[in-house]
Amino acid sequence: MNTTESNDELFEKELQDKTILFPLGIPGFPTHHRFILVQNTEKPPLLWLQSVDDAKLGFAIIEAFRLKKDYEFEIEETDLISIGSPKEKEYLVYFILCLHSDPDKIKGEANLQAPIIINLKNKLGRQMIIRNDTQYSESESFEI
Repeated sequence: MNTTESNDELFEKELQDKTILFPLGIPGFPTHHRFILVQNTEKPPLLWLQSVDDAKLGFAIIEAFRLKKDYEFEIEETDLISIGSPKEKEYLVYFILCLHSDPDKIKGEANLQAPIIINLKNKLGRQMIIRNDTQYSESESFEI
């Protein structure tokens, strides 16, 4: 007998494949653990880090090095344990953004002191708080 998966089962499976798990939540949102990356079609290169469990919760984000090519930071090895201790080329770094309304440009502030780190191998993520670093602001103005 040939069985087929229902649309709900297929959707759930695809969602599961794309879900990034934040074991510790995100600061300020400790009970939200499952997110997906959604391309912002209106304003590339922005993405949305969208909660799977709460449609009202999403963050505008951008790859860190697209916004600040010379961005450098140090992460304690102990901070990476919760996302599987990825090596440098095994993770992506994003900034959470606060966007301003402008039809012609993408502008706002980026939090450079607390990047989002996503392990590409196991799809685990964490917002890291960069300690003792006065080089970067938590509200760095930008315009693209």
